[in-house]
Amino acid sequence: MSFKLALLCLGLNLTCINAQVGMPTNNPNKDAVLDLNRTDGTSAKGLLLPKVALTGLTSASPMTAHVAGMHIWNTATVTGTNGVSPGEYYNNGSKWIRVSSATDAWIQDGNSNGSLKVLGTNDAFDLPIETNGVEKMRVTSGGQVLVNTTTSMTGGTTAKVQINNGTTAGALQIKDGTENQGKVLTSDWNGVGTWQFPAVTPTYVGTWDSAYASISVKTADQTTQKYTGLSITLPPGKYYVNANFGFNIGNTTSWRYASYGLSATPSSGTPLQVHFIGGNPAMGGNTAMISNTSWIIDLSSATVNTKIYFYQCDVTVGNTTTSGCCEDQFFAVALRM
Repeated sequence: MSFKLALLCLGLNLTCINAQVGMPTNNPNKDAVLDLNRTDGTSAKGLLLPKVALTGLTSASPMTAHVAGMHIWNTATVTGTNGVSPGEYYNNGSKWIRVSSATDAWIQDGNSNGSLKVLGTNDAFDLPIETNGVEKMRVTSGGQVLVNTTTSMTGGTTAKVQINNGTTAGALQIKDGTENQGKVLTSDWNGVGTWQFPAVTPTYVGTWDSAYASISVKTADQTTQKYTGLSITLPPGKYYVNANFGFNIGNTTSWRYASYGLSATPSSGTPLQVHFIGGNPAMGGNTAMISNTSWIIDLSSATVNTKIYFYQCDVTVGNTTTSGCCEDQFFAVALRM
């Protein structure tokens, strides 16, 4: 009886003196309710959690209720959305949560899986991916991949890949060695796309400004360039450019020559290229002539569209006056070279 009383007194004394329990130490850490280390703060043994066969993440069974902070070692394997596998679990008050490790979690710097693993969600929620705290890509529960947008864009509810680049051109770039200026992405019977030249070669038509319906170039103006009012805008590439232009040559019985050129500016400057045309003196009098000149121009190094202007550069023998008749034409055909 005296021995039991002594133990009772010892227990009461420990309770009064310390709010901690130490096993086997008699000097438990003051911040720990239970200290399992030795007096020197070390131990050669571990804590063996109770082994429990859980029935699912959302089920408290075999316990009577979910208790937040409860830790156990699960021994059961249950498949399905709420399935569990052997390992350490804790309870958050409403379900069991597995304590992750490098073998069953996706970690920084990569995993050594050893077998196929799944990254994603087990319910009908999207999987967003962020950088610098901002979402940049999302895999939706419906199987869409959205880049720079959190919702499917107008008109693309059935599209599996959507890219929102705002108002900036060039949202998609595909390089496979077949890409080239002027090519388009073309599919084969199996849906495999490669870069191909279109079946119809793109043709670009210029415009004529009627404000230049009448300009005059005289023999004395041989070094003067005058804009004809014809222009054309071309994207980067190589082109065959053709110009038909009607003009009148003043009264003369001599050969008439006029040169025409292309310029990248609407003001006087060095032409990109110049061609000469001539008229037969046997025509005599005021003669109407149609110039038909063509060029091969290379704009492949350009990064933006280039506007080309058609000039009458000079005239030799006789005065010329342009006319705004129906023969004025300016067009370009893209070359596959």
